[in-house]
Amino acid sequence: MNPLPFTATLRLQFHREFTFDQAIPLVPYFRKLGISHLYASPLLASTPGSMHGYDTIDCHRIDPERGGIEGLRRLVTRLRQEGMGLILDIVPNHMGVGPDNIWWMDVLRLGERSPYAQHFDIDWRPADRSLHHKVLLPFLGAPLGDVIDSGELTLGFDVTGSDVVLLYGEQRFPLSPESTKTLLEEAGHNSAQPVDDAFLESPQGKAVKGRLGTLFDHHTKSGRTRLRILLEEQHYRLASCRWRSHQLAALF
Repeated sequence: MNPLPFTATLRLQFHREFTFDQAIPLVPYFRKLGISHLYASPLLASTPGSMHGYDTIDCHRIDPERGGIEGLRRLVTRLRQEGMGLILDIVPNHMGVGPDNIWWMDVLRLGERSPYAQHFDIDWRPADRSLHHKVLLPFLGAPLGDVIDSGELTLGFDVTGSDVVLLYGEQRFPLSPESTKTLLEEAGHNSAQPVDDAFLESPQGKAVKGRLGTLFDHHTKSGRTRLRILLEEQHYRLASCRWRSHQLAALF
């Protein structure tokens, strides 16, 4: 069928509970309503479970929970059969920050050295010199000192088991490669032994985890001091969500 002239749009919010394939049977009905184009919500890969899609984590993939590239192709084919078009909602400045976004995690891990740093609008030299070369992360529910003293900020390993990470509730923050190397050496890890799930479950791996727990025990002054020093070495600054609230408000 020849393409219809642009006359009316219908907005569809795609997510894991309303996928491309579920929209396909509705296309003829939309056509009868006089709709010429569907206006789709963001379709790029977003944080798993996202119901809106404005938290992109990968600009190179169509979100698998919404049906992936194959599902999108089936939807477009059906639209073309009715002469209808598809309008995409692409908002490149909307990205999800968290462990599912490998670009973001790489920036936290490597700072300005990350090949992905250029994709984020980060001021590496703000007026506050204490934040030079760092990303401000106001994600804590209390001042950093209180979080350290309470033991809410701990060390662990990422899901692949290969890197040491900082854990805070459900969030995790990567450490720089230099910090990871130093920590593992201090914990008695043999650099020739890969740090994977098998190692972490072995007696040697459990000994390494135990040693790290002892070195950074928040009940001891030395443990708290070690953690503060470790945090200063990272490419980001963890802070309370109320950190200089007037400055944070200016960002929005």
